[in-house]
Amino acid sequence: MRNIPSMRRSAIVLLFWCFAALAAFSSQSQGQSPSAEQVRDLGADALEILKKRCGDCHGSHLEKPKKRFGIVDKIAELRATPRFVNLKEPLESLLFTKTLGPDADMPRNKQNEFEPLVQGEQDTLRAWALAKFPLPGEVKPSSAPAAATPPPFVDEEEWLQAIVEDLNTLSPADQKQARYFTFWHLYNAGASEERLSIERRGLIKLLNSLSWNPKLALPKFFGKGSAIARILLRELSWHESKWKSILAVEKNYFVLHGLDQEERIQKLTTSPMAYVRADWFVFHAAQPPLYHDLLAPMENSTALDSADAIERFLGIDAAANIAAGRAKRAGFRGGRSADDSRSGVSDHNRLIERHEILKYPGAYWKSYDFAGNNGEKSIFDRPFGPASLPHLTQEQKERAFIQDGGELIWSLPNGMQAYLLVDAKGKRINEGPSDIVKDHLESAGKGSVILNGISCISCHSRGMQVKTDTVREAVESLSQPRGTAFTRGEAKVIRDLHPTAEEFKKTLAADSDRFLKASRDLGVEVTDSRGREVVHAVYQDFQNEVVGIAQAASELGLTPAALSKQLGSGPISTIGLALEGRGITRDHFLDAYGQIARAIRLRPLADSSPRKPTVRILAWADTLEAEPDPKIVTDPAVLQRILESGLPWRVRDKGTGIEFLLVPAGSYRRGASPGDANAEGDENPAHTVVITSPFYLGRYEVTNGQYRKHDAAHSSGSFKSVNLDGEAQPVVMVSHEEAEAFCAKYGLRLPTEAEWEFAARAGATTRYPWGEDPDGGRGFANVLGPASKAKFGFFGDSFSFDDGHDVTAPVGTFAPSRWGFSDLIGNAWEWCADWYSDGEYKSLGSKEARDPKGPSAGSARVLRGGSWNYNPLYCRVSDRDRFGPSFRFENVGFRAARTP
Repeated sequence: MRNIPSMRRSAIVLLFWCFAALAAFSSQSQGQSPSAEQVRDLGADALEILKKRCGDCHGSHLEKPKKRFGIVDKIAELRATPRFVNLKEPLESLLFTKTLGPDADMPRNKQNEFEPLVQGEQDTLRAWALAKFPLPGEVKPSSAPAAATPPPFVDEEEWLQAIVEDLNTLSPADQKQARYFTFWHLYNAGASEERLSIERRGLIKLLNSLSWNPKLALPKFFGKGSAIARILLRELSWHESKWKSILAVEKNYFVLHGLDQEERIQKLTTSPMAYVRADWFVFHAAQPPLYHDLLAPMENSTALDSADAIERFLGIDAAANIAAGRAKRAGFRGGRSADDSRSGVSDHNRLIERHEILKYPGAYWKSYDFAGNNGEKSIFDRPFGPASLPHLTQEQKERAFIQDGGELIWSLPNGMQAYLLVDAKGKRINEGPSDIVKDHLESAGKGSVILNGISCISCHSRGMQVKTDTVREAVESLSQPRGTAFTRGEAKVIRDLHPTAEEFKKTLAADSDRFLKASRDLGVEVTDSRGREVVHAVYQDFQNEVVGIAQAASELGLTPAALSKQLGSGPISTIGLALEGRGITRDHFLDAYGQIARAIRLRPLADSSPRKPTVRILAWADTLEAEPDPKIVTDPAVLQRILESGLPWRVRDKGTGIEFLLVPAGSYRRGASPGDANAEGDENPAHTVVITSPFYLGRYEVTNGQYRKHDAAHSSGSFKSVNLDGEAQPVVMVSHEEAEAFCAKYGLRLPTEAEWEFAARAGATTRYPWGEDPDGGRGFANVLGPASKAKFGFFGDSFSFDDGHDVTAPVGTFAPSRWGFSDLIGNAWEWCADWYSDGEYKSLGSKEARDPKGPSAGSARVLRGGSWNYNPLYCRVSDRDRFGPSFRFENVGFRAARTP
């Protein structure tokens, strides 16, 4: 079965059921009694096997089960958990593949060795899986209780009318403050009261975990099934800009039905959309970047961009507290054993440190995390760190650790907790580097990656984790007169910072009690019935949900029958078939949501006319188009960012005649595209880059005609007698030094490598700007084709298509990208401003890079984009090349950039 594709595997399951049904029909039609095998209680048999073979590590009786998975003997919970059990594809279930599939590696014995199930056990569990995992007592699938009848469908107009009526009970000032979170799509889809209750509690907890108001905020729930929640922005200490940041996340997911109630709500609240789906909100607000935006104590999220910024805001002088012995520390070794003197999130040692918040009752905790245990990374050999502390003596600095990152946790004024991950310099990052820390619970759905917000919320479901310090004992055992590693004076310094285990646990308990009291005051249990932290439960259910026709219809405000009818034809018919079949994944549905909404004549908020600020007049350029051409810039979010910049979209430089297009600020993943097996070492690891300010980039590569305004004698020459020197062809045979001189003369510059890839990707994450298939570049790029390869005798692969040009083509010959640029891939390699370093991406790791400019010096400059004589491998959008700054080639030119 190892290599059987899923379709063939499904066919095998189908044949199994066909034969089983035929046998059952034959037996019953002949008046025979069903066989013992047909009435086997598969649920009871499966439970016995799971308890016997898996219970020692994953049983519900364990206080700390392995992998934090302790429900192997709770079949009802297993069957209700999509992560473990796939009712639609039983043989694809994680529970099945881990024990019975071709890649099975469970169960394991006490020596942690794989000890496969015996054949009889395998047969029983396979039959149990194929019978759709019946519970003990469910003899046959048909004997399972019928699903509860869903409540009568409530249409969009009725739900919105309930919001209008609630708004009418408020003062005009409060109407502008009112915002709503809705569960009606779950109610209409037949969600149980237990599911709705979890959704409400997850929302309540997350909202208060993003609030700086000393008073806890309890939303008002109303409407059928209490499926609408109302909050006032001031109850969370939120400014209107916070709500705008929510709406900016995914505008295609908010649709307007053209109802009078929608217009009424907009008028009363002065918001284009005053209500969002609650589970969608929890999923996005529990992770960056929205988590950072909403948690920021001021309108700008830079207030939370570093440990220093947070400490300044909280009024904490960490260095002074450490020097005076006011901070409290505990250090422990790496590992994930049940012993509370182990890290739990890292294979390396860890130090946690507490400071009192003076602005309001609460604590500020910071951890020091490491990528190793030796030398400057050892908190046992070097307990005086961090080495950057100003008060350390020279001797202490030599015994001070240097951390690689950390986690910050602090009490909010209402008693809840906030979180931030930082790098070695204390700068905010979105994800914890996997060589330092791991989320073994896989809370974020990204493997073991710790994602700020959701991973921390899930891990700290009861506040602070109980930990026992081992540094104090280690240092005292090595201090004089018994040892020589530490003097008595040095040992005293350590003792002052590391209280006794009993005292430290009391401190941890007090901080956790504050958090748990706030949770109780909100009426929020720590976990749901399946042991999941409640915010994580909502996040996970939303992320893992397979969206079928009923759920899709409810999220679009329609009945399943009405949606099926409208999905029956046109370009979205295939999506309709998928929804009515096995369903589609949540991320696929979110991607398709706007397309579906438009096809059934709903209007996504993204299609609303954005505000158009006054456009600046640039002294150095003539404005050609103030606003983007909607046929070119089709992404509403990009369009909005361009308009909000207040800068004209397309301009012509007065000095050179070069056309420029505006690239808005934004962020993207730079480096190897997901799944790109051709990516080289200098393209890894991929990492987030933030371009903080808009900039102008040449619409085309600089031409021979434009360059000769600077150097009239320049000639790009020819290649094997084929001309490269036409006025409209890109200038080539120019060095990096000459390209820089041209730009400097006219107030221009070369783009940074980060800016170049941002513009080239234009929102794409694929290997090429047009997709994964290199041959999708037909009509978009001048690259090496079969004809040119044969004509010039080039070796190696080529693209499968001919582009009609043996060498460089006049700029603008090919179709523009999604942001309007031509020839970013192909035609001529383009010099970038950066010095090249093959280890630059590795040095950044998973950190967030803001406007990176590369190393400060080097021997070669970066080239990007491929050229007319290069094959698919080197025309990928992430590919990097380099040459010395004085080199000239027949396939190397440049594209100019300018800061507004």
